[in-house]
Amino acid sequence: MEKNKFILKSCLSIIVVVLLFITKSMYTSPSFSHVGGVITKNGGTAKYPALLGLDEDKYVIYASGKVESAFEGIKIVLEGEPEIDYNIKSYYPPAIDLGYHKFYEFENNTIKNISARERFTLIVSINPKVRIDKESKYYLKFYDLDSDSTVLTIPILFKELINFHISKKVRRPEVETRGSKNKIINSKHSKNQTNSSKNCCEK
Repeated sequence: MEKNKFILKSCLSIIVVVLLFITKSMYTSPSFSHVGGVITKNGGTAKYPALLGLDEDKYVIYASGKVESAFEGIKIVLEGEPEIDYNIKSYYPPAIDLGYHKFYEFENNTIKNISARERFTLIVSINPKVRIDKESKYYLKFYDLDSDSTVLTIPILFKELINFHISKKVRRPEVETRGSKNKIINSKHSKNQTNSSKNCCEK
């Protein structure tokens, strides 16, 4: 009898946990987005755009992915109008590096000396001085400093979100365009940790 009660409680606990995970996976946070992509010399591939809601004080984008080949320097810039303040930090290298793995370097919003097939993880904090109250589109651009060409473009959409939806296409819409041949026209990037987004590219 006791054994049956234990089995029943265990099954119910598992069902509750599974339902919680399913419910959470259907939820889109208005102030947080996780995006991924692959950096390549021919423009890169973004899996899906970052979706962010309206009228929030602060937004955070967790951007991760890998590089197809080695790069000496990749500059990350948030572009769009009007300009908004942002800050980019890297998860790697870790605060305590045990020396078992050679991580890329990160300084002044630039990934340095990253090896082929290496993974990157960035935390992008967006702090609008004036709340974004209407639909807007920005781009998180990755530039190869050697060739000045775009190696990854991640669209960022600010819009009225359907925060809870069963359809994955609503929560993870497909990227409209993949890759770009835009060039950097301003190579003197600020050393400040907080930056303003700039539409700095030629179409």
